[in-house]
Amino acid sequence: MNNATRHGIGALIGVVATPLIAGCLAYSVDDVRLSVASGLQAKIDDVPAPHDWAALGLLLVGAAVIGLVVNARLSPLASLVPGVLGGALGVLWFLETAWMLDKSTPEFVPEDLYLGYTNMAANGTFMIIGVALVVASLSPRRWRGTRTSEPATSPAPIAPRKPGPGEDVVEA
Repeated sequence: MNNATRHGIGALIGVVATPLIAGCLAYSVDDVRLSVASGLQAKIDDVPAPHDWAALGLLLVGAAVIGLVVNARLSPLASLVPGVLGGALGVLWFLETAWMLDKSTPEFVPEDLYLGYTNMAANGTFMIIGVALVVASLSPRRWRGTRTSEPATSPAPIAPRKPGPGEDVVEA
């Protein structure tokens, strides 16, 4: 596969991975937080702790997608696209918090994702993930494709040469 095709597929993977990562994490992060808080309260009350396994599963799916896009065999665009978008979102939340909060109403961001999204944005999680994915894309090795080289063949053995007239002979 040539590099243009590899990078095109990598960009497509990055475009698909971006909402998957954001959606899985935004949906699950607040539910996991609530599950942990309920577990702490259950410990205090000395009752069995409830667990939100679906939220934990979605959190792990989001983490797995992050792990897949940083795979060295994929084009670095697979991690660069979600990295730049996540990092930009994190920077916007840092620089223009009130504007982003105003534009991130529950009408724009689905209600199931709203609390997780705003919590992740406010605590810098989008920026952390974005920077990590961009850094994963920087390796020059990832930008070069795999090269299929011909197997090296050893040259035919050379017979020792006899010195000609007038050549010095050094013996070991």
